[in-house]
Amino acid sequence: MGKLKSPPVIWGVAIVLYILYIIFYFTTIYSGKSRKLRETERIYRTELKSVERLRDYVKDYDKIIAEKDSLLALWEETKKFLPAEERMEKWLSEISAMGITSGIEIKSFKPGTPIQKELYLEYPIDVEIVSGYHELGAFLSLIANSERIMRIEDLQLSQNISEEEPEQTVKARMRIMCYVYHPATVATQQTGGRRG
Repeated sequence: MGKLKSPPVIWGVAIVLYILYIIFYFTTIYSGKSRKLRETERIYRTELKSVERLRDYVKDYDKIIAEKDSLLALWEETKKFLPAEERMEKWLSEISAMGITSGIEIKSFKPGTPIQKELYLEYPIDVEIVSGYHELGAFLSLIANSERIMRIEDLQLSQNISEEEPEQTVKARMRIMCYVYHPATVATQQTGGRRG
């Protein structure tokens, strides 16, 4: 018992206890905190990548917003020229008035079946005309410069030989496309095909 009280034994026991404490600290407390630190660093790196992706995404935010506003303004301006009502008789009378103004003779009108597009409907009107070359050009110019959006397609020109009307030198066939803004089509698309 006396040997247990000697300073070298006390120092030896103290060193062994100290070593056991260090082993206990590293195996339980330090390793747990170390794992938690590694997990926190992993989460930090993941979140940092997310933030960097978001920074890249919103880098041009002001430019994107300005472009969106510009496109919306252009769309609103375009909608003014796309009437919301479908009035074939009004279009036919407008085209007829343009024909009278330009000095052409309209031989026939043949309205076609409407064609549904994403935001609008196309109404084709097949027209047959007899006129002089310059009068036909004036008529096409009136169609192109109309306040309503209209397009000419399938224009076919041929010579018109007529002894009764020698000034009428051109026969023309064409399709005039009239456009109508169709909010029901847009609403159907936005609701996923359901009408409400």
